[in-house]
Amino acid sequence: MRRVEDLGGDDLAKNAAAIKAIATGDPRYMRQIELDGAVADLQADADAHFAATRSREGELGALTTAIPGHQQAIAALSAAVPAVEAHLAANSSRCTPNSTTSNANSEEENSPEAIARRAALQERLEYKGREPGWSFMLNATPALVEQLECVDADEVRVIMARREAEPRGGECSVS
Repeated sequence: MRRVEDLGGDDLAKNAAAIKAIATGDPRYMRQIELDGAVADLQADADAHFAATRSREGELGALTTAIPGHQQAIAALSAAVPAVEAHLAANSSRCTPNSTTSNANSEEENSPEAIARRAALQERLEYKGREPGWSFMLNATPALVEQLECVDADEVRVIMARREAEPRGGECSVS
């Protein structure tokens, strides 16, 4: 925390003390004004030091309490490294430069994970009363109809059918 000297607060008192010192001709009054200024500067420095110390202590406390959580995360990640390395090693042997993408894709499509993903998708669709291929563009909600500035959902379907029928330039087809 930084302190800035109050330029307007004690000016009258300082000026009065300076005038008194000059008027009396006593150098002790001038020295007293200098020392009062030095004391005020040192007090501001001390306040800034203590504020910075409190801030560092608070930050140290927060970081200290975060250490166990980070240690647990490191341990969990360290424990996962062998499994990831084994998975990568197993997949690298299946994906040789001579293998084709279609073979890799068919293996991935028939993996237990892919089958579970498709089953979960089907459950979500059934839960929401939808079928595969369902789309907001073909089953427009009132909000979508309003956003597209259409009259009704049928108009959205007509627009989508027109877009599907349009030739698409610049796209490649894969045989």
